[in-house]
Parts: sequence; structure tokens; C-alpha cells
Amino acid sequence: MNVGDILELTPEKWVDKGYTIAHHLGRVVFLRAGIPNRKGRFTIEKLTSKLIFASDYSIKSDCEVFSKCGGCSYRHISYEEEITLKTNELSKSLSIELDTIEVIKADPEGYRNNVQWKISQKNIGLYKSFSNEIVNLRQIGCKNLDPSLKYPPINILNSNLKDLKIRLSNSIPIDYAKEETILEIGKFQIRIPRNGFMQTNQFLIKPWLEKIKSFLPENQTNHILEFYCGAGLIGIYGKDKISSLEGFEMVESSIQYARKNAKANKVELYEYKTVDLGKMSPKIVKGKQNIWIMNPPRAGLSEKLRAMISHFKPKEIIYSSCDAMTLARDLRFIRNFNSEYNLEKTVLFDFFPRTPHYEVLIHLKKK
Repeated sequence: MNVGDILELTPEKWVDKGYTIAHHLGRVVFLRAGIPNRKGRFTIEKLTSKLIFASDYSIKSDCEVFSKCGGCSYRHISYEEEITLKTNELSKSLSIELDTIEVIKADPEGYRNNVQWKISQKNIGLYKSFSNEIVNLRQIGCKNLDPSLKYPPINILNSNLKDLKIRLSNSIPIDYAKEETILEIGKFQIRIPRNGFMQTNQFLIKPWLEKIKSFLPENQTNHILEFYCGAGLIGIYGKDKISSLEGFEMVESSIQYARKNAKANKVELYEYKTVDLGKMSPKIVKGKQNIWIMNPPRAGLSEKLRAMISHFKPKEIIYSSCDAMTLARDLRFIRNFNSEYNLEKTVLFDFFPRTPHYEVLIHLKKK
């Protein structure tokens, strides 16, 4: 067998991340664009000694390049079925009951406020799955993108650019590798540095922030530690329920912007510090900060931060994760070593419709 060969297979069942599964000549086959119990012709995209990854290039969907493009996983089924699969996956990952998961979603098209176009001499688009080959989107665009970003610019094909980072800044497309981003959210204006992180689903940023804010107790004595704070968005948005905050982030430019954003939005008693949470623990006073907010990258919490949780045992933990598997690992650690924590709330935010990804927000409280 070789990459490019076609296998006629019948997917057996759904597994994680939008894949179905089958077996062939003693190997497990993970199938993109498959539907359980429906036979298909799957083109091999990747081979290992024990695994095969393949995709059905002939499957019908609302996007003609869906089965080749690496961007989406669920365009061959209804959005309702996708949500069901994601909720089941989260329930299994966290070992919690389905009816304890709240789902918050919005329009599954036109939601993305940014894109990183990949460019060659002839094509501009997104990478094919398991490949650096570019799927050309010049004519059809990408359904996930805001209408003003949907089609890639064609006047850069003969340039030396390999990629182009475009993001909406106050509804205006900019090159966010070269310019800062301005986000107007409620009564706040947040500036984000060049190449700085920002949530991509423009329809769900405010509901996500409102849900985090709703987890904070209804008083003015909430002392917050915010880890992976970026440019300060979460803490600044929740300022009406926060009396003081210390924020930590490894990217110095983000910390500088967090300080500027706090000042511009008339937020007092907030301190932001540059700390690489993977290598060191920030100095904090035990018992002073009763609520910890964490929004880590896909890799989840660092060992240093998990050790801090075990030592300091904050009264409440609010954790937003873009990877359910690393969240599950961190949650097991927190609850195994600190059995006094209750999982009060679990919310699935479908930040990334039609893809295998989603955001999970949890609220932990000491008993």
C-alpha cells in the first residue's frame, strides 16, 4: 500500500475529532469524510506501521474541496449531528454525564474573524490534510470565514510571500502580522499586538466572556489570578465583579498591551507580569487571591501551574480550554490531588463549527 491508493471500506463507527474507524489487513484505518455503515472509496493520505489515514474524496457536501482540505471535518453531515458528536466526545473525555453539559453555539458559517492563507506561485488557500500541498480556494473561498475575508487576494501570487495573516480589526481586514488588532466588545476596546492571540469566533466571544463573568460571585471582593492572560481581555471585561487582579503571560508584548488596555478602559488595581509559566512559578501570596482564571494554549496547564494549584488550593478555578484531552488530563490531576473540588459547570462553546475543535469552559469550586 502507498499514499494515494484507494481502499473500499465501510466505516464502523464514529471516533474522536471527526474521524470514523475501519480495519484493513490488520491495521486500524482512520477515515475522514466517512459515515458509519456507508461504504466509500477512501484515498490513503498517511501511512504508519500500524495506522492508515484516508479520506473519501467523492463524498458530497456543501464544499467541493471539503474532503481534501484540512480545514473541516464535518461538512458531510448536518450541524446538529456534529454538535451531538462533539458533546458525546466531551462527555467521554471528562467522564461526565451528557445532561451536565451546556452547549452554546451560533451560525456555523462566516464565523471566523481571521485566516492564515498559504501561498505558492500558482495557488492560494489552505493546506491539504497531512500535506504541505495547497488546496486552491481562489474561486470558491472558505465558508468558515467572515464574508469580507472569504476569498483570498489574488494579487500576491507572484510575490515571495509564503503565507498571509488577515484578521478583522473593528470589522476592517488587516495584516495582523504587521498591525495591531482592535476589538470592540461591549463597552470595552481591547488592542492586541501584532501576531497576538485572539479568539476566532466573532459570534461567540461576547457570550463566552459573559459566561466567565457569570461564574464570578456577586460581590466586589473577588481577588483574581489570571494565567495565560494575553492582552487582558477576560479580566478587563469582568471588571465590575473584580476588586483586584494579577495577570501572567509569557509574551512580553501581550503584557505591555494588557497594561495599556487596563489603563485605557479605566481599570485600576490590575497588575500584569511577564512569566513563562512552563519554566517558573510566579510569586504570589497564599490565600489572597481566591479565584484563578486560566485560558492556556492547546497543550494545557504546565506542570508548574498544576503544582501551584495543588499547593495553593484556590477557592474557585475557571478554566477555558481549546483541547478537551489536555483539559481532561488537568482536571484528573486537580481532582485526584484535591478531592475537595466540585465540577460546578461545564460549557461547550462551539468556537470552530465544521472542524474537529471546540472550546470548553469549566467552573470548579472547593466543597
